[in-house]
Amino acid sequence: MNLQNNKLTKEEKLVYLLNKIEEISNCNQNKELINNLKTKLLLQMNSNIESLEDE
Repeated sequence: MNLQNNKLTKEEKLVYLLNKIEEISNCNQNKELINNLKTKLLLQMNSNIESLEDE
């Protein structure tokens, strides 16, 4: 799945990010990648919250 695909819903992108975090969470060598994915996930979650508040 390509995360940059704009046809995906925000929920689909969040699920993708959560799955990627789970895949790499057991490997200490991937701490930077984990942190980057967590940051993206938090930004996406904040975006979802803001869009709900605007409705």
